Amino acid sequence: MGSIRGSRRAALPAAAGHDNDNGGAMTLTMDVLDRLHAADPNAATELVQDSADAVALIELLEMLWNCGIPRAPQLLEPVLQRLLQLRPTD
Repeated sequence: MGSIRGSRRAALPAAAGHDNDNGGAMTLTMDVLDRLHAADPNAATELVQDSADAVALIELLEMLWNCGIPRAPQLLEPVLQRLLQLRPTD
């Protein structure tokens, strides 16, 4: 599965403010997970809504889907909505 992931990541254009080092994805993911562990889903949602990094949001979506944190599912919709807002228009 690692090779599929790598090819998907390589095919995605760089989002504004994303330098392709994946540091932004890990920072967003860790910040959101910290807020969830602190039982502050509103702050986690604000982080998602403020992000302009589509790659980081996709990484976060994957983490939220698989992490097993009870409050994580309520963030799936805000992440998907933010990704739709960032979607390039033709």
